[in-house]
Amino acid sequence: MNSPNHSDKSLMKLKLKKILAGLGLIAIGLVFGYFFIYLKVVDMQNHVPELRYSLKVMILVPLCFVFGLYYVLFQPSGTGKWADLEPREKPAFIVALISFAIATGLLYYWFDSQLKLYGYA
Repeated sequence: MNSPNHSDKSLMKLKLKKILAGLGLIAIGLVFGYFFIYLKVVDMQNHVPELRYSLKVMILVPLCFVFGLYYVLFQPSGTGKWADLEPREKPAFIVALISFAIATGLLYYWFDSQLKLYGYA
């Protein structure tokens, strides 16, 4: 009799862990976005003579936001393989991939326009 209750609790713990992992990814995206994108734009506005930035952050920040949100909303099952995803998760994963690509492109385009606006490119 105790077995179904224990199973429900372990399933809830697993879902909670996945939600927390998603929130952690979003937090990482916020931290990296603040320090490596926002503060660089502030440096541009202050006309710092030498500006160093990494394009890797333009990929990392959208990746953390989009897939963090995906984990919070869907708590994907399985080991991360396409075959292990449930049918309801596959379209959401495809939408997340497309959203990631669009967000990365938009962030790069915006940052590049800021570079040009302040005379760094």
